[in-house]
Amino acid sequence: MEICTKVKKYWNDPVLSKVIAAGVIFIITMLWLLVKSIYWKIPFKQVFNQLIDILKESSNINNAILILCGLLLIVFVVSFVFRLRQDIQKKKNQIIEAPIVSTELPTITEQSTVFFSDRLSKAFPGQRGIQWYEPKQAVERLKIVFQDPIKFNPEERFYGCMVDPIWWLRGGSALFIQKFKALSKTKVLLGHDEIEIKRIAVNVDKHYYKCFIYVEAKAEKQTGFNNYTKEDIKTLTNEHGYWSEEYGLHG
Repeated sequence: MEICTKVKKYWNDPVLSKVIAAGVIFIITMLWLLVKSIYWKIPFKQVFNQLIDILKESSNINNAILILCGLLLIVFVVSFVFRLRQDIQKKKNQIIEAPIVSTELPTITEQSTVFFSDRLSKAFPGQRGIQWYEPKQAVERLKIVFQDPIKFNPEERFYGCMVDPIWWLRGGSALFIQKFKALSKTKVLLGHDEIEIKRIAVNVDKHYYKCFIYVEAKAEKQTGFNNYTKEDIKTLTNEHGYWSEEYGLHG
C-alpha cells in the first residue's frame, strides 16, 4: 500500500507527473524502434537516426538537447525503479524483522467453571448427563469448546477469575490449555500434546461445576526417535499413569 501511495503521490505532482509521462513515452518509443528494427531487419542505429531526423524537421531542437533529455529521462526512470525496489525490500525486511506483537487479550469476567460450562452448552446443546462421541464428531465439537478466546488478559480480570480457564488433568499431572488445533479428522493438538482420539465422554451436569470432558487417546506407534522398550513403557505407566514420548517437528 505504501508503494502505491508513493507512486500516486509522484503522479499527482504537477512537475513529476509530466516527467514520468515523458519517460513512459520515451520507453515506449524505444521499444517500438527496437521492434521495428528486428521486424524489418534494419540496424537500430539507422532507425534511431530516422527518428532524430523527423524530430529535427518538426522542431528547432538540436541533437545534443534531444540526447540530453533522453539521458535524463533514463536516469530518472532507473532511479525511480531503484527507489521502488528499495522500498519493497525495506518493507519485506520490516515484516521479517518485526517482533511478534500479540493482539490485546480480552478480559474474562466469569469463573473458570462457569466459562467451561458455557462452552459445553454451545458445543453440546440440549445434552444432559454423560454421552460418548466417536472421533470425527468429537473433533468437531472440541473445535467449538476451544474456539478463541481460551486465554485472557492477566492484567485485567475480575476477582477470582482465572486467565487460563480450561485445564487438562492426566494421572498426577495438570496444566492449563492455551492452544488447540485440529490436525486431522481424528487428531488434535491439545496444548503441546498431539492426541489421536479414540472417543470422548462429555458430562453436561445441571451443576455447572461438575461438567467435564474425558478424552480417551488411541495408542500410536512410536516414532523411533526415543526407542522405548517394553520395560520403559511399563515403568513410565506405573510412575505417571500413562506413557508418552517427546520430540520436535521441523517445518
